[in-house]
Amino acid sequence: MVAQPALLDTVRVAGACPQIGVEGFRCRKQVGRGVYLDLDSIDAAYAGYEGTGDLFRDRPGFQMRVTPRGVRRPVVTGGWGCLIEVVDGRLASRTNPVPYTLKQVIGVEIYEKLSDVPPYYQQYAWRRAYPCTLVVYWTQVRPRR
Repeated sequence: MVAQPALLDTVRVAGACPQIGVEGFRCRKQVGRGVYLDLDSIDAAYAGYEGTGDLFRDRPGFQMRVTPRGVRRPVVTGGWGCLIEVVDGRLASRTNPVPYTLKQVIGVEIYEKLSDVPPYYQQYAWRRAYPCTLVVYWTQVRPRR
């Protein structure tokens, strides 16, 4: 008898990024499609800006709108013309508001095409019968600046 090495088929393991949480943001940033702004890129590119609306100031497909309270908010000008915002994995609402200042934000995901939206967030990207631009803000576990 002669010893022979065992030949096995290649095993590929595919894992999904966590759906909710900052770890999911970091994972999607490495493998996803869309625009991902982490703490470092926000601080570098938006130094001197204060409101989260300033993240969209010079971004194609967006315009700034000023609310009656003086807050700058993004408005989508391209595509379907609608914007859905998610904060820390949940749809933005009165009880889960969009962060007011950039100091509250540690990451942002921007998806302008439905084909780029991760499966979990596709439920939010549809409004009525058409897809919308989706923005996901991350605020939890914020390091000090």
